[in-house]
Amino acid sequence: MADLDLDSARAVLGKQIVLYDLRVVEGIGPKITELCAGIGVMTWQQLAESDVETLQPMLGAAGSQFRMHRPASWPQQAALLASGQWEECVALTETLAGS
Repeated sequence: MADLDLDSARAVLGKQIVLYDLRVVEGIGPKITELCAGIGVMTWQQLAESDVETLQPMLGAAGSQFRMHRPASWPQQAALLASGQWEECVALTETLAGS
């Protein structure tokens, strides 16, 4: 993994970025971050290597309040973050806002 420029990330994403913080991914907050950790997903790269067939059941098992979340784009967003493609990540999340 290349060294990631978190100052650049902050400039592009518009907020302070902590390395590997899953909450940077659109649709993931503190509770889902905990759920991901429970299945061994704690970094952007690990999330990038995950698939919906793993993530959706994790959400379903956590209760009805989590079943509404759609993790289809999470691995793609995480892959962009893990590789320091900040602008591309912003562009992707902007397309998700309308869906």
